Amino acid sequence: MRVLIGARERLIRMRKDLEGHVRGVLKVFGVCMTSVGTGKLRRDFRDQLAAAADTDPAIEMMSETFIPLHKTLCIARDALDVDVRMMTRENDLARRLMTVPPSRACKHALPVSGCWSHRGVGIYRDAG
Repeated sequence: MRVLIGARERLIRMRKDLEGHVRGVLKVFGVCMTSVGTGKLRRDFRDQLAAAADTDPAIEMMSETFIPLHKTLCIARDALDVDVRMMTRENDLARRLMTVPPSRACKHALPVSGCWSHRGVGIYRDAG
């Protein structure tokens, strides 16, 4: 489960890095892209890039490479989401952990994991 969540996080970072790179390159050409909402599966980004491709042959060549790559990253992340949801529903412990808010889960996990702040030892100790 942890491996799938880590892989999903990496795919999201790769997609965001790709989007940032494309936005930076397009700024050199004078093209500014608007922000993209998460509800449309990032399709707006590809649509904006395709529209920008009509303005310059260099942008068109770049979009021919980056649009399929972006689409592949989104599809892979969606597939991992499905796998994680299925595994969570099948595993009782994972199902219970998914119902606990992250702040509460971390709060209760720290003393068990041996966090020094709960033992009265601070980050900064006196030299004397």
